Amino acid sequence: VGFDREHANGYLMLGDSRWASLEVGKDYDLDVEFDNVAPWHGTARAIAMRKSTVLMLTFTDAMVLDEMMHKQAMTVHYNGKVVAALNLSGSYLAVSELLNCQSKVEEVRSSKGSTEHDPFSAPPKPSNDPFKQ
Repeated sequence: VGFDREHANGYLMLGDSRWASLEVGKDYDLDVEFDNVAPWHGTARAIAMRKSTVLMLTFTDAMVLDEMMHKQAMTVHYNGKVVAALNLSGSYLAVSELLNCQSKVEEVRSSKGSTEHDPFSAPPKPSNDPFKQ
């Protein structure tokens, strides 16, 4: 699970080495169910990730993260068939840390232009110009 700042959304990535028939660039309609609550419907795209092909499902509704934090299990369905059943124990702390990390990233990005947060920036070069301010 993560954030895509460029597209202003979140995403879930799912993969399994047994899903060898996934085709990079192809879309797959999925239902994601948290506990036994009505499922979320979405279209995932198969993408290449290193030597694997995984599904990336994007979302804009923050309730997806809320459900992930507060529910016990996540079940993913494709064509009415369960393709993944995940235990979400520990997800509250994990998603909380993800949100905290994202908040820190946004803090740094909002101070862009400032070298205060960049330990690798070069110090300003001294000038021989007495009129330079």
